[in-house]
Amino acid sequence: MSSYWPETESLDIPHLDARGIRLRVGMVTGQSRWSSTSVKGSIGGGMYNGTGSVHGSVSSTVTNHQRVFVHFPEDSSEVALEWDDWNFDIREGHTLILACGPTDDRACLAYNADTRQPGPKNSLKIGEIATSYARTFALDLWFWRLIAIGMVVAAGALIFGIFHGMFPYAHEAVKGGAGVAGCVGCWLFIAGPLSRWAGRVYRRRLGRRLRKALLPEMERAAGRVPRSSQLTSAVA
Repeated sequence: MSSYWPETESLDIPHLDARGIRLRVGMVTGQSRWSSTSVKGSIGGGMYNGTGSVHGSVSSTVTNHQRVFVHFPEDSSEVALEWDDWNFDIREGHTLILACGPTDDRACLAYNADTRQPGPKNSLKIGEIATSYARTFALDLWFWRLIAIGMVVAAGALIFGIFHGMFPYAHEAVKGGAGVAGCVGCWLFIAGPLSRWAGRVYRRRLGRRLRKALLPEMERAAGRVPRSSQLTSAVA
């Protein structure tokens, strides 16, 4: 262990129900970047009076990947971190302060002590990693989830009632199947998207509040990082 480097800190953030978030200080020893493209398409067509038509659509999504190797002089360990769409500007030799969970080595937030810039800029990315050890306004999330569940149940009951009114002598299993189909349709097209939207809003809000709480501590840790004249002896 080097006496020059700050030791790992453990932080508690009570208003986010976060316990034992670790601030680790390390040096970038290498990195690589690449991109991948996901392509989705659909095609359809029809025919009328002997004439037909074909139409389709294609969409693509580009994801920017980043793999970073970080050496921790405190215990001479090294980790490889993979970030998607962080677009975090670093180079070999830069010093990073990483905020990690109590038992999770993935960083939910990173701070470049040389450029004084945090990453990622997208709060949703922070929240997606931190949901396992931090919470905020959980009642809001469950409110929208309960709304989605209520919509599904109501849709099933409505379809069942309509089917029963139109076909009163139909078998109960058929009526039940119609109700189930109504539930599935409501989930696929209304309640499911609503629930996923609520989850994204929750994770983005969590990420925003966690970054606000952690940045002052990370800036303070950056002030204790050894200067360039000490780096050789610090890493040794």
